Amino acid sequence: MLHIVEQECDIEPVGPEPRIRRSYHLCFRVDDISATRSILEKNRITYSTDSVPGTDMQQLFCYDPDGNGIELQNSLPCVPKEVSG
Repeated sequence: MLHIVEQECDIEPVGPEPRIRRSYHLCFRVDDISATRSILEKNRITYSTDSVPGTDMQQLFCYDPDGNGIELQNSLPCVPKEVSG
């Protein structure tokens, strides 16, 4: 279950920090990271980007109107790990 509660305050949300990944945030997988980026831009949502070294994973970081950090990342294929023994 995901429960999100709206804050009751007049604090303006800040723009995404480059290292939001080190703070508390929600993460959602998206099927098309390019389309997701286009949607953010179309809606004038400020975001930052990052990637996971050694993988094809791309990440977009933004904030919701209440200042909660959100990560959007492309899905990587699941590859079973070989187990020896």
